[in-house]
Amino acid sequence: MDKVCPESSDLSTGSLFARAAAAAGLPPLSSPPKASALDRDPGSQRQALLPVYLDFVTRLQKSWAHPKEATAARSALSILEGAAEHGLDGVSKVGTTFALLAGAPPTSNRATRHPNKKCRTNDGLVAKAYQSIAMASRLANTNALLLVYLESLIRDLESKGSADHLPEMIKVVDTVIQGASSQARVLGNSMAQLNMAWRHVWLSQSGLSDVDKAAVLEAAITPGDVFGPKAETALDEAQKYKSKWRVFRDWCRVKNKDPLICHIAVILSFLQHLFVLGRAESTIRGYLAAVSTVHDKCEGLSPGAHPLASQFLRGVRWRRPPQKHLLPPWDLQVVLGALCLPPFEPLSSIDLRLLCWKTLFLFSRPNGFRDRMVQFLPNPAFQPKVLPKMFVSKPLVLEAFHPPPHTSTEAEKLHNLCPVRALRSLRTSDSLFVSYGGTTLGRAVSKQRLAHWIVDLIDLMYEHVGVDPPSRLVAYSTRGIATTWALLRGAPLEEVLAAAGWSSSLTFARFYRLNLASSAVPSSVLGAAARN
Repeated sequence: MDKVCPESSDLSTGSLFARAAAAAGLPPLSSPPKASALDRDPGSQRQALLPVYLDFVTRLQKSWAHPKEATAARSALSILEGAAEHGLDGVSKVGTTFALLAGAPPTSNRATRHPNKKCRTNDGLVAKAYQSIAMASRLANTNALLLVYLESLIRDLESKGSADHLPEMIKVVDTVIQGASSQARVLGNSMAQLNMAWRHVWLSQSGLSDVDKAAVLEAAITPGDVFGPKAETALDEAQKYKSKWRVFRDWCRVKNKDPLICHIAVILSFLQHLFVLGRAESTIRGYLAAVSTVHDKCEGLSPGAHPLASQFLRGVRWRRPPQKHLLPPWDLQVVLGALCLPPFEPLSSIDLRLLCWKTLFLFSRPNGFRDRMVQFLPNPAFQPKVLPKMFVSKPLVLEAFHPPPHTSTEAEKLHNLCPVRALRSLRTSDSLFVSYGGTTLGRAVSKQRLAHWIVDLIDLMYEHVGVDPPSRLVAYSTRGIATTWALLRGAPLEEVLAAAGWSSSLTFARFYRLNLASSAVPSSVLGAAARN
């Protein structure tokens, strides 16, 4: 830290705070607020406030990312003689009489545990929080002792007018800073544990499954929220694991094993069972992730992080490498050409079901952009799994495809593939796609239902032109087909990568999973219909 020699002789607390903030490189302090008009005490004054010291807060919140594993690490600065006598060691023990009244079995060599499982969890979290606060108190005691010693050194320096004590003073200050760092860490640990106890109280009344609860409890803590958006995201992810966890739980019941505390060998046997059934490496990895969200640690590690599990997955990948299908499963020209003919034209007489299918396909792969003008407003709370450098949360603007006036028959035909034209008559609600019939008329549809619409549309197009539809068709295949067509029709690779938000062409070459967002790309893909 640079030396700071205050020029002002003002020794008030507010001035001291201002000089301390300036020495730490913090922004200037705001002026102290005036006393309230309702405060009749003429001697009362409002003190200046210190700004937030981000280094301290960062150290304090370091354990919030993994609150379930937050523990207060012991420090040499917190070892005090006689700490237990003053309540500065661990949480107080419950006496035998009250333990028996609560229904706890008598114990001899270990602390009494609460008989109720839910209360036992909170009891343990509160005990950990108390231990962290006790350690913070011991650190504060050490800092107080050092500060008193520092004051005596300064007074001695002032009286003698020599600098003999400067090395000792610097050593004291460095030790106090170390103590403040440790104190911030253990205070953050205690806050994390108390937040965890609060989560347990609410989750005990929520009726969520063990998978959902485990995911929420492992989510990072958001300042000011018991759960927060990170816990909600973890809960959404846990919903995907429900079916996988149910498969593992049923398998364990057949094998007469406990799915929560079984040995790592049991989990590996389950993964081997999946491999024998023909599951791919990515699918087996998903099952392992589902088990890891609920299962207790195996030899101090999560099942997903266990070396044996990692070695098993490497073996699965070697024995059954991912298959890359180079040939497209269906013909884009067949589908786009059929979309320009009845029963998908004219739009004035088209069935609502077919209109929804056509619009969805034109929006999904490929995408159009700009003018006349449809916007996708992104959810600001959305966080992608992999955050690309070019990712920004901004509206996606859809432009008309070959709008009138038309200069050629080809342009007029291509206008039949305009997503804005297909959507114009029904753009009246916030949801882009809604149900077109039955009791769910007008309601937003799920992602699974949208995928079914795309598959049904492709099947219908093949039947319409008298060709047998492809087998094992999935909606996700539209990504690879559309991007491949765009590249083959002359779309620059840079625009394809920029449209998809990928920074590397290796991802494009390996997976063809690109979302198209540039004007040249949808024109290349939709232009394939002009050859029909």
